[in-house]
Amino acid sequence: MFAETVEFLRRSEGGLDDFRRLGGRLLIALDGTEYHCSKSIHCRHCSRRLRGAGKGKRGETEYFHAMLAASLVAPGHDKVIPLEPEFIVPQDGADKQDCENAAAKRWLAAHGRRYAELGAVFRCRRSPSTSRPARWHSSWR
Repeated sequence: MFAETVEFLRRSEGGLDDFRRLGGRLLIALDGTEYHCSKSIHCRHCSRRLRGAGKGKRGETEYFHAMLAASLVAPGHDKVIPLEPEFIVPQDGADKQDCENAAAKRWLAAHGRRYAELGAVFRCRRSPSTSRPARWHSSWR
C-alpha cells in the first residue's frame, strides 16, 4: 500500500514535485514512536523496561509496543507522506532487546534502495551505525 501510493504519486504529473528539496531530492525522516504502554497489559511481542528501580527500589515493569515511522517530508510543506513502518519487537534468538537503531537498519535494508532510486536522502534521529546525531545521507546496506 505505501509503495503503491508513492509509485502513483511518482507517475502523476507533479505528484512528488512539491516534496523535492536540496537539488530535487526527496527527504525521508525516520523516527521511533510508541503506540502502546501498560504496566499490566502485555503480549509476547511487547518490549519491556523497568521504571523506578534503583537505590533499594524494586521498580515496575512497563510493557510497550513501538515502531520506526518513516515519512516523506519537506521543509515548509504542511503535509507528509507516510511510508512503510518497521516494528520494534523482540527478535527471535536475540539476547538484547530490539531498538530504534536496529529497526532503522532493517528499514533501510528493506526499502532504502527503492526510495534512493527516487532521489531520496534519509534522516534518523540517530545514525543507524553510531549513537551520534545523524546527518542527511543516502547510503544504505
